[in-house]
Amino acid sequence: METNTGYPRKLESVSEAPTQFSEAVRSHLPATDGSRLVLYAPRSPVGDEVAPATALVITDVGWVLASENADGGISVERCTFSDTLFPN
Repeated sequence: METNTGYPRKLESVSEAPTQFSEAVRSHLPATDGSRLVLYAPRSPVGDEVAPATALVITDVGWVLASENADGGISVERCTFSDTLFPN
């Protein structure tokens, strides 16, 4: 995996993210999508470490975060705003 020194940026749609991220995120979006904000941050050096590439999608009902694994795969986490703001 190559380190990209580009800057995090706002994307117009999920499809603008690198393919592995857009495919991973799309499978976790609601059927109506409802994407309000899409942010992509390429892998970047942070001191002696390297921060993984990530894609964050804010939807009408929550968020979806895809991040690169050490083995090059993609992990996806998602949460609704009701679970974020009013956890049990």
